[in-house]
Amino acid sequence: MTVRTWTFPAAVTAALAATAFFGGPAIGVAAAQEAKKITVVMDWIAKEPQHMAYWIARERGWYKEAGLDVTIQGGRGSVQVIQLLLSGQAQFGNVAATSLTQAVAKQNADVKMLAVFAPRDLLSVAVLQSSGIRSLKDFEGRSLGVVPGTLQDTILAAWGEAAGFDAGKIRKIHTEFRLVYPQWIAGQFHINGNFSIGTAILAEQVRAKGDRIVNFVLSDHLPLIGHGIAAANATLTKDPQAAKAFVAATRRAWEYMLKEPRAAVTEAAEIIRKNVEAPPAAEDIIANALQAVPAFMQTAESKDKPVGWSDPKRWQAMIDVLAKHDNFPRKPAVSELVTYDYLQ
Repeated sequence: MTVRTWTFPAAVTAALAATAFFGGPAIGVAAAQEAKKITVVMDWIAKEPQHMAYWIARERGWYKEAGLDVTIQGGRGSVQVIQLLLSGQAQFGNVAATSLTQAVAKQNADVKMLAVFAPRDLLSVAVLQSSGIRSLKDFEGRSLGVVPGTLQDTILAAWGEAAGFDAGKIRKIHTEFRLVYPQWIAGQFHINGNFSIGTAILAEQVRAKGDRIVNFVLSDHLPLIGHGIAAANATLTKDPQAAKAFVAATRRAWEYMLKEPRAAVTEAAEIIRKNVEAPPAAEDIIANALQAVPAFMQTAESKDKPVGWSDPKRWQAMIDVLAKHDNFPRKPAVSELVTYDYLQ
């Protein structure tokens, strides 16, 4: 079992000067060609590691080189993003593979993943080091605050089976997204059930108390795939070239993040702080993002594949786990969920 502890060294701010240029292959289009307007919606406020490549690609002009005029919007969860894709209000979205699988299985949502940022999902639960919880077995007899219907809530028992703890011995307290963080910090439950590797929220408060956040990651034990670029099949049929251009430019930023993680994350932190309302401190964005970048961006199966590729066998294993524990009316085929046609 891997336990990840976040530290928040003040010296991280020194890294803000390290923003080395990454010169990837050109994706340029004729200068006279009018840029195509594209909207991409993030699954949350666009300040997490899985959002950084979009900011980098836009700021460096890589989308413009690809003939695209890209607007980045924040969202309120992958479910909302999928709805916006289906309604045509956005062309692309940053979506969790688990949410996409649920939407296709339960609502026959006509949406596919085009490229994956994190072949291993970032979802976790979190505790404060001061809680005395050191292992998943220590969860037993403790309280967990979790938003009902979220993945951590739905497959807690499956995680327990895979990781060796008894989920039935954990006292669940159902709450809502706007309350789960302040309630946790206030001590209303021991375990924050809705966390993610790389999240900088509360970092400053926790650091000020001399405490640390300890993460326990679901994908350490379950075959869960993380976030990536999704689009409605109608969008892909209408304009496949725009989809290829968008994926290529975003993957260019992912490659930068893999090869120069500290420089890329530092650069993204500066952009985020200019574009997102009430952002965390730069040092918190950087320190937390480096927990995910590049560690969750590749697996043993994907490391020799193009950036953005994800393992079909892992998709199938994820489908099987979710279908068993989330009452799927049917099991979607892997081909309904992901396409490799846009990885050039």
